[in-house]
Amino acid sequence: MIPKLAIFDLDGTLIDPQLDYFASESARILGLLGVRLEVERIRESYQHHAFGSLFPEERGEELIRDFWKVMWSTPTPVAIVPGVLDTLELFARRGTHLAIATARPHGEEELRQELAASGLLDWIDIV
Repeated sequence: MIPKLAIFDLDGTLIDPQLDYFASESARILGLLGVRLEVERIRESYQHHAFGSLFPEERGEELIRDFWKVMWSTPTPVAIVPGVLDTLELFARRGTHLAIATARPHGEEELRQELAASGLLDWIDIV
């Protein structure tokens, strides 16, 4: 039986999140926002899905909003996980619709831009 829909997580499934790049770039952006953190601490927070816990509570929401605004306006190198394009092509040839699910905190338009830059948007039906 051929599935009608396949839903993929983005980071770590379709693309390599490149933690070293994100951690160092995050430290740079946070420094611009007045928050000084060690790159390794940021890297660990990404690995444990606890990035938001790094921010001071009294400015947390504001800093997170400002951080992501800068981060997602900066071109990010994206590495597609090996074998992903072949897998997506196989599903598409069989008529399976492909969707992305992610816990990323930014909007659909930013996600579409990143998918387009990586070449993955050509395969995805639902974001």
